[in-house]
Amino acid sequence: MKKQFVTVLVVYLFAFLLALNGKAQGDAPLKLVQKIPMPGVQGRMDHLSVDISGKRLFVPANGDNQNTVEVIDLQAGKRIASIPGQSKPQGTFYSPDFNTLFVTNGTDGTCKIFRGDNFKLIDSLLLGSDANQVGYDPDTKYLYAGLGDRNSGALAIVDTSNNRRIGDIKTDARPGGITFEKSGPRIFVNLNGATKLGVLDRKKREGMLHQIQQIMQDRAMYVPIYELAFLWGIGPRVEEACVDHIKGFSYSAPYEDLKLKAPR
Repeated sequence: MKKQFVTVLVVYLFAFLLALNGKAQGDAPLKLVQKIPMPGVQGRMDHLSVDISGKRLFVPANGDNQNTVEVIDLQAGKRIASIPGQSKPQGTFYSPDFNTLFVTNGTDGTCKIFRGDNFKLIDSLLLGSDANQVGYDPDTKYLYAGLGDRNSGALAIVDTSNNRRIGDIKTDARPGGITFEKSGPRIFVNLNGATKLGVLDRKKREGMLHQIQQIMQDRAMYVPIYELAFLWGIGPRVEEACVDHIKGFSYSAPYEDLKLKAPR
């Protein structure tokens, strides 16, 4: 007889739940306010999304024998639906503008799109390998989904107004932690297995990291090492980098002592 599991969704979103009820307070600490049992749900859960006006939470459950998206009524504190037919669901986004739910699936690399009322499947877009975390740009109504692995990746772009994939932004590895610059066109992402941050231009749809690296090579730049007062010169135009100019100390001389090579 197969052992039955009961998964409990523990909600720590104290400020969020208070906001839903119109009782948000500035300095209220986080505390456990609710446990929502989900009988029969097995394995781990991934990136959640919320329908604020409808007070619903969408939970991708991607256990090996699960592969569902669980729908939670936050007001009633219970599960109200389970959306089957997933393939390792990892990212979710609910669009209040079009009342649609987007779910990225890692195994088959798709983005499945469901109606927000009865959860009927509208479309399934093939994105690519290990479709994972998503990020949403409310200005353009574009949804960005991270794809790939440690060796290569991309952000697939889906227009939520017509449910079409309209392009990609290539990255060095699968992107996650998708964050949008509010005052400019940049997208900041972490890269799977890498120690560097990816910087992308969502207007030009290309990576900006190579531009930064090129500037570092072409120009002499001052960068802080350990403390802001200790500056080093770096670049092909540097003749004297000030390192070891102060005997007995590991840091460099003042940046005024830095010398550049004469222009050719």
